[in-house]
Amino acid sequence: MSKILKTFAVLIVLYVIPLLGNIPLLFNIRIVLLMFTGILMFLSQPELKVSEAKAKKTTDRNSVFVILLAGGISQMLAIIEWAYFKPAPELIGNNFMVTVGVVMVVGGMAFRVWAIETLKMFFTSTVQIVKGHKVIQHGPYKVVRHPSYLGSMVAIIGSALVLEAPISAIFALCSMIYAYTVRVRVEEITLINELGDDYREFQKIRKYKVIPFVW
Repeated sequence: MSKILKTFAVLIVLYVIPLLGNIPLLFNIRIVLLMFTGILMFLSQPELKVSEAKAKKTTDRNSVFVILLAGGISQMLAIIEWAYFKPAPELIGNNFMVTVGVVMVVGGMAFRVWAIETLKMFFTSTVQIVKGHKVIQHGPYKVVRHPSYLGSMVAIIGSALVLEAPISAIFALCSMIYAYTVRVRVEEITLINELGDDYREFQKIRKYKVIPFVW
């Protein structure tokens, strides 16, 4: 299955299926924005292949699936909360929460894409070391050690706010912190094992892993 087909399959699972009970909402401007964001997220990163995940299981420890599961459930819960537990969900919405959500989605995705483009060939879906791998310290890597994770976390939480789903936003925050805690732990073990003192020095220079001044 091609990368594009996989992307649309994911969109069907995350957006179409949760809204089968209220089909008109699929054309709501907020859902359109989130679907576009989802397309950008999947197409801007390397394709995830099951064969690769199996081959890199020793270094990845299935962390890629933990992230996908946490993000997917967070998105689906936000849609369900908005579509079935909110009065008049068809309205565009015009409040502070929606505005903050839009800024987070756009800003988070832009930051993630910036991180991916900065890392270039060293950015992979699973935890692994590629030929010529080296520590990158410029661009968004001046902010935290794992800026792409920060960007996607902000965007996913923002998605819930766009839909005025505060309960789902809290769930997204907790689940994504857990998922990225798992990922960062296994990733940094691999980076230290393979890059040694270069990465240890980077850890000293960039104190925060994902969230500035917090973690």
